[in-house]
Amino acid sequence: MPQIRPRGARDEPQEEEAVVITGGEHEVFPTRPVPELITLNAFGLLIEPTDEVGLFCREVFMKHYDYKVRLPRPELFTQTFDLAYEARRTEFPNFGANAGISTEEWWAPIFYKTFLDLGFPKEDLDEVFVGVFEELFYESLTSEWAWEPVEDVLPMLDKLQEWRMAGGPKLGVVCDYDERLSTILENLDMLHYFDVVVNSREAGAGKPDKAPFLLAMEKAEVKDPKKVMHLGLDFDHDVVGAAKAGMDSVWVVMPAYDQLEPEQEVQQLSFTKIGDLEAVLSMYERSDPERLISTTYKNKNRQGHLRVQY
Repeated sequence: MPQIRPRGARDEPQEEEAVVITGGEHEVFPTRPVPELITLNAFGLLIEPTDEVGLFCREVFMKHYDYKVRLPRPELFTQTFDLAYEARRTEFPNFGANAGISTEEWWAPIFYKTFLDLGFPKEDLDEVFVGVFEELFYESLTSEWAWEPVEDVLPMLDKLQEWRMAGGPKLGVVCDYDERLSTILENLDMLHYFDVVVNSREAGAGKPDKAPFLLAMEKAEVKDPKKVMHLGLDFDHDVVGAAKAGMDSVWVVMPAYDQLEPEQEVQQLSFTKIGDLEAVLSMYERSDPERLISTTYKNKNRQGHLRVQY
């Protein structure tokens, strides 16, 4: 495989309790102090893929061959990519944060193996791989072509930012991903909503480890974890991780009444269950009483593999 080095480094010398379920207009939440910081997970709650990763791999590869090559269907690219991704994650967890390799060096073998396993001759692949990888890694897979805001999240972020500007809590993102998270949010014109953005690679560990949550507190200059609220869709990572870090842990379930209770609830973790982000404003009497309440989860008929990170 051709050597992949981070951009900007090529010409530099290399050194050796209670669960609360939302109920529409009858939502009732226990009185709680206003937090100093509200953090959210990104994937599924703020942003989501526009399509499967195989579509982008296929399109960029065709572009580098001037569209003169026949390639497998996008779903075959995705299936092969998923296998390579899982193998790499098992070998070097958390995007290689503790393996002494760059983010580019962690991702490049995944794409290289994907193309090889699909039958591309190594000699031909080596001629174009660096260009293909760089376009995918730095451009296509961080663009508004590959990602979009979750439906209806922008009006909610506007309300949270308005609260923030009026003296309310700071806003942050805590997500298991690499440094490109901020770039994705910026390309979607969403980065300005947040005071802090923490990815698991910079934290040195992914959720449910305490490290990314504590790093968000440090960046936001918040000392007491009890003054931090974290919201996420994933019970095992977001809810458990935030609760163990001592934060006000909130499980966002869409819709709340259509979700089986996780076995982990028997662990006596203290968390709150809500049905949407608007419920956060309801907790502090900042919600619009005239708002429409959705009773149907809009999933755009996407397959589960579209939730895979890339």
